[in-house]
Amino acid sequence: MKSGCLGSSYNISKIYKNDLSYLVFSRDNINIFVIHKFIQFIDGIKIDYIKEGLNRRFTFEHPKIVRSCKCGESFVFI
Repeated sequence: MKSGCLGSSYNISKIYKNDLSYLVFSRDNINIFVIHKFIQFIDGIKIDYIKEGLNRRFTFEHPKIVRSCKCGESFVFI
């Protein structure tokens, strides 16, 4: 998704109804919905869900990211 100071970022939101505009990836009872036109941006990505005490967060590791901004919210792809 176009966003942030470097141009790209990940957006996580709840999907209440799949209107068939998404590709769906499932693993361990978790569904990831991706808009068709953005599928090229997740090729090779590793998504992890981290639990630390009361905190919960997703992390993203992507081999095609060549640079991230200082705040860590946006990046540039190869």
